[in-house]
Amino acid sequence: MLPNTSSCCECGSALNITTFEAYLQSLSLTINSLGVFYVDDIAAVREIQTLDTNIVAWTKGYLTPTDGLPGKYVWQAGNMDADDAGLTTLRPDDYDAAVGGTWGRNS
Repeated sequence: MLPNTSSCCECGSALNITTFEAYLQSLSLTINSLGVFYVDDIAAVREIQTLDTNIVAWTKGYLTPTDGLPGKYVWQAGNMDADDAGLTTLRPDDYDAAVGGTWGRNS
């Protein structure tokens, strides 16, 4: 269960992006197997293997993890929209035109 906006785990401090990032990183081995990913940038989103279990990928940044442009990409099974460099759509590196599947920007 994620901490709410007024508290963070047992520490009682306010939830901010740093504590949220730390929380996601602490769960990365567990959540990746559930189709939830927390990665550095859009290049890392493209590297995620196409699976029916993909759900969402959060990025620390757009082109680099420190560029200040985090994002949320939701898996769109069967979608065949063109890749527009992540403005709205990212195709994974293993994209198969016969099957489709893209990451849609949701933030």
